[in-house]
Amino acid sequence: MCGRYFLFLSPERLQQLFVTQTVTDYNPSANITPLQFAPLIVRRRMGMGRWGLLPDYAGHDDKTLCAKLKNVRSETVAKKPSFANLWGQGRRCLIPASGFLEWPEEKIKGHPGYQMTLAQEGYGEGFALAGLWTKRDDLVTFAVLTRAASPELSQFHSRMPVAFYPHQMEAWTEASPDKALHMMAHESILTGWQIKQREPAPPPQNGLFAA
Repeated sequence: MCGRYFLFLSPERLQQLFVTQTVTDYNPSANITPLQFAPLIVRRRMGMGRWGLLPDYAGHDDKTLCAKLKNVRSETVAKKPSFANLWGQGRRCLIPASGFLEWPEEKIKGHPGYQMTLAQEGYGEGFALAGLWTKRDDLVTFAVLTRAASPELSQFHSRMPVAFYPHQMEAWTEASPDKALHMMAHESILTGWQIKQREPAPPPQNGLFAA
């Protein structure tokens, strides 16, 4: 699953990394939580969305429901009525991240959790979580797509976010629905995770974020 993630990159660096046509202002964060606004990328355009999908069947902006829909299972996204229309319409996005946080699936009181970042040279500063998005009036909302955890991460949790490298952005957003399902199942496992126990410290100041 994915209940928290973080993004240390500045808007300008994010635009360089993902080669977006637009850039949007935001505050980098060491702890992005459901119902917060964060950057997302759709077909090389960067914008802001609120984490937690607002489905079509919701009659109003139901934040309680949205918080529950922070994650969507990749294995059933094309079949469940709540998401099938969005999936068929190609409402796929990328959610830039520097890493994500995970806690032991068997709860341990007071455990600070683990911080997952990419260790590979050139990708340690940022990658992307795969997402599904929708828009109602001026409100854009999104959910993180998840899959079974890789062997490397299964010791911490049975689920993990679907994730891609920046250079996979076009292949992901332009793929047919069937091809996108294949990518999530077979091509989206990032390797070389750097895993360390999270330090329960306050978020760093903006000056410490990557420029």
